[in-house]
Amino acid sequence: MDVIKRVTPAFVFIGGGSGVCLSEDGWILTNHHVLIGPGGPGGPGQQWRVVFPGGRREFADVVGFDLRGDVALLKIKDGKGCPFAELADSDALAVGQHVFAVGNPFMLGTRIWEPSVSFGIISALHRFQEGYSDAIQTDAQINPGNSGGPLFTMDGTIAGINGRIALKYGNRVNTGIGYAIPANQIRRFLPKLKAGGRVYHGFVDGLQIADSDAAGGEYGAGVLVADVPPAGPGEEPTPAQKAGFLQGDLIIRVEGARTFNTRRFHGVVGTYPAGSVVTMTVKRGDGEKDLSVYLGEAEGRAEAAKKPQKRPWLGLTGSRSRGGEGLRVEEIEPESPAAKAGLKEGDVILEADGEPVKDFRGLREALGRKSPGEEMKLKLKRGDQTLEVPVVLGKAKGAEPDEAPE
Repeated sequence: MDVIKRVTPAFVFIGGGSGVCLSEDGWILTNHHVLIGPGGPGGPGQQWRVVFPGGRREFADVVGFDLRGDVALLKIKDGKGCPFAELADSDALAVGQHVFAVGNPFMLGTRIWEPSVSFGIISALHRFQEGYSDAIQTDAQINPGNSGGPLFTMDGTIAGINGRIALKYGNRVNTGIGYAIPANQIRRFLPKLKAGGRVYHGFVDGLQIADSDAAGGEYGAGVLVADVPPAGPGEEPTPAQKAGFLQGDLIIRVEGARTFNTRRFHGVVGTYPAGSVVTMTVKRGDGEKDLSVYLGEAEGRAEAAKKPQKRPWLGLTGSRSRGGEGLRVEEIEPESPAAKAGLKEGDVILEADGEPVKDFRGLREALGRKSPGEEMKLKLKRGDQTLEVPVVLGKAKGAEPDEAPE
C-alpha cells in the first residue's frame, strides 16, 4: 500500500526495540524501557546507534525522558535529510478505526534492516494502565521488539507509540490487546523532553478525590472533591487551595475532557507534564465553574524532593473508596515497594500498622511515622478477601519501571 511505502522510512531500529523519527533533523522517539538494560539506564548522555530501513546508520544522543510515561527522545547530531512522520491528533481517533503498527518483533528485521507491519483496529481509547494513563488499545499485533515503534493511522500520521501488551498465562506474545501512548500526550511533553533531562507527570497537590457515588451521588457523574486539606503552619497554600476547590465540588471536565470517575481523572491529568496549568470544570450547586489548576510533580516525587533522607516511599496513588471504608489503590509504580509486596490496583487499604486508613492523608500520616527500610503492615480488602500484607518501605524517590510487557 502507498501509505506503508511512504511512512516506513521514518522507522528506526534501536537496541532490541523500535523508534520513529519525528523531524528531518533527526529527533527520534522511542520507549524509555527500550534504553534500559545492557546499554545503560536510559538517561541523557547515552548514545545509541539507530538504523533506518535499508541500513542507513546514525548515532543519536538521549536528550530527555519520561520514566513513568515510558517515553524517551533522542537526537541525531547534525541530522539532515532524515525521513520522518508527523504526530496525529489522537483526540480525533475513534474505536473501530483501522491502524497499523511498524516495528521489529522478536528482532526479525535486525541485520536485514526491514521492519514488520501489522494491521488492526483501535479497539478502545482512554485505557488507564499505570504510567500509560490514557492509552490507545489496539489489536494490531505487537510483540517484544515492537516497543517504541509507531502506531500509524491510515493517512500516515502517528496515532501513538506502542509500548505494552496484555499478557495471558505469563507469555510475552501478542494476545490481541496492545497499548500505545497517544500522540497528543507526546506532543504536550515534547518541549520539556527537548529541553533535556527527566520530565515528570502532573499532579494536583492538596486534593483528595473519590468517585461521585461516595457521598450518595450517581456513579459516573463526575469526581467528588472529598477534601481540600489546608497547608501546614508556615507553609504555602497547596495548588488545590490556590485553584479554589471546595469540598463537595464535582469535577466534570479537565481541559474539556469528561472526567466521569477517578481513573479517568488521573488518566487525563497524566497526559500533562508537571508545570502545566490546566482548566478544570467543577459543578458547584446549580452551576459550573472553571478553575485554573497548577500541576506539580506526582506526590511521592514532590515529597522526595523536599526530604528524601527522611520520607519513606510506598509507590502508589489512591483515592477514598466508593464505600468510604478505606483507600482504593488507583496506580502502583512498577518495581516500587508496593509492587514488590504484591499490592494490586483496586485493592482497598483498610489499615496501616493497625491504624485505620480512610484516605490518602491517613496513609501519608502513617508513612510519616516510619523510615525507609522499615516494614509497614497493611490490612487490605481484595474482592471478598481481607489480607495482611507486609511492605518494606523504600527511600522516597521516582520509581524505576520494569520493562513494559511487550
